[in-house]
Amino acid sequence: MTTTQTQTLIQELMRRPLERILSIGITGSGKSYQWLLLAKRLKPIGAKFRVVDTDNDIDFMLRTQFPELLPENGGNVYVCPAYNWPEYEKAVKWIQQVKLTPEQLGSMDKYLQIAYKTPMKPIDWVVVDKSNNAWSTVQSYFVGEVFGEDTGEYFLQIRKKLWAAGDIGKSGKKAVSTVLEGLDGWKDWCHDPQTEILTEGGWKKYNEVRVGDRVLVLDEHLWKTRWEPVLDLYVSSNGIRKMVHMSSLSHDSLSTLSHRWIVESRSRHGYLRRWRTSETLKYQDRIPMCLPPEWLPKVRSYSDELVEIVAWYVTEGSRTSRRYPQGTISQSVKNEGNVERIREALVREFGDIHERLRSWGVVMFDLPYSVMQVLDEIAPNKCPTYEFLLRLTEKQLKLFVDVCILGDGSTSSAGQKSFVQNRLDVVEAFEFVCALQGIATRTWLRHNDDKFGSPDYYQVSVLKRKNVTPVASSYKSSTAVREIVDYEGIIWCPVTPSGTWLAKRRGTVYFTGNSVINKLYDDWINPIVYRVRCHVYATADVDSLDKNEKDPEVLSLYGDLRIKATGQKKIGGQMHTMLLLIPGKDRWLVTTVKDRSGRKYFEKTPLTDLYTQYLFAKANWPLIESEE
Repeated sequence: MTTTQTQTLIQELMRRPLERILSIGITGSGKSYQWLLLAKRLKPIGAKFRVVDTDNDIDFMLRTQFPELLPENGGNVYVCPAYNWPEYEKAVKWIQQVKLTPEQLGSMDKYLQIAYKTPMKPIDWVVVDKSNNAWSTVQSYFVGEVFGEDTGEYFLQIRKKLWAAGDIGKSGKKAVSTVLEGLDGWKDWCHDPQTEILTEGGWKKYNEVRVGDRVLVLDEHLWKTRWEPVLDLYVSSNGIRKMVHMSSLSHDSLSTLSHRWIVESRSRHGYLRRWRTSETLKYQDRIPMCLPPEWLPKVRSYSDELVEIVAWYVTEGSRTSRRYPQGTISQSVKNEGNVERIREALVREFGDIHERLRSWGVVMFDLPYSVMQVLDEIAPNKCPTYEFLLRLTEKQLKLFVDVCILGDGSTSSAGQKSFVQNRLDVVEAFEFVCALQGIATRTWLRHNDDKFGSPDYYQVSVLKRKNVTPVASSYKSSTAVREIVDYEGIIWCPVTPSGTWLAKRRGTVYFTGNSVINKLYDDWINPIVYRVRCHVYATADVDSLDKNEKDPEVLSLYGDLRIKATGQKKIGGQMHTMLLLIPGKDRWLVTTVKDRSGRKYFEKTPLTDLYTQYLFAKANWPLIESEE
């Protein structure tokens, strides 16, 4: 290539949008060789290649075929090896240039540390060599973590079960391979649509929560709560699948068999924290319903008197609908202590407030327009805003709950506290306050047979317990059940950095986790594909497409070719271009499965520098010959 052609190529590359390329082919087809040629071509413009090597081939290729690309020789290729899942996670952090632990950083040579600290540029490349290895690696890691077994032993037992059951696999033959059958369900996520998640904006359903919303999670190391953003959301298509339904007085969940739960398990040494799946939960496990927070404000944004007034207004207040509204807070003279509390709080916060004693034995405190302006801002329509509640200290949250129970609740002789309301928005705000301070709740929808009041109302029980015991397998009673059911419909799951979130279903609240397979999608593929501002080049082996394949996503990506990239389909699905290496009579040739526009380039093109050919083809320039 002439100097003019080289400069033209550099200018063209700088103008191009960031590329995500997946190159697929059998062993020895030149997948790694091609991106090394690309690194050689782009070295003059300062493009750096950050490489995750999953099969220990690149170091050998660099030293034998491309020594000029080694960092110690002034090269531009930095290789981070990854042979087990913790190393994969470390490599992703290295790529993203997010915080590494001192141990992780210390395990890297000085050239990797230099690359880690060097800002990434749009002309740089991230290379994942043999990305399909991630699928088997994450399986091995989580079979050990979740099931506590050796991978080989686990699959051996699955094969025995499949053979004894005579199950038919996806190929239509007796299922003994276990790769898909043994882990079937790992690709499914989480819970049914009745399960809600607690965000900073309150409880939200699967179609209401958005990526970026901050949700309440459990820190499995500190065993406390904090807020984290939703990184991703998965919502499946309609389908029939096996799910576990657990129901008791304090718990109700419907989740996939392999959905994960963080639990405390009873042992001879006390309680150990570990991950279980819905299918493997044991009676000795404890699912946390609530935990203390580590994040509550230490400095008051509002006075204690105002917090108490808001609680009284929500439970015992009223408001006119005039242009300049006025309001009242009412209390029976029989509750002398409550009357005095309301009076004292109003006087301290707003000064003298007019009050009236009605003939039916009720004291009414009149709230002028100036007071209503304050209350309408933090409790519009008599419901406190979540912004207001999030700014309360731990002491003020407890005060709010206590006053709400004094106003619209009760305390039994045994000390059981309950809150009663006919408005769902107020009930959810009360549940929110309880969750913030680490108090578990159970909400019931009751029917009022009395001729007075709303026919239906909500009763929120403030629970003393902090966790719930899973119902024993195959156990049924009038109040408790645990069974595997055939569920038809969608399932969904949010993705959080900690892998946990606070869920609610049918009035019961509990912490739960992400499914196992989210580690592959969200800790590996998505960070590399979506969250780095440079080009991405991944390689993968190929598999023959099963003639009984029904997955529409797989068929749309690979159907015409009858082959697919080994490993998870999402790798190919998130790439702009897939390059297939195919054998010819004299040499390897290359064809394009798809590109940004859906057009095919490289149709039976001699194998040279893949990306250079790609750019030239898109620019309608003549294909160039290899330098070699």
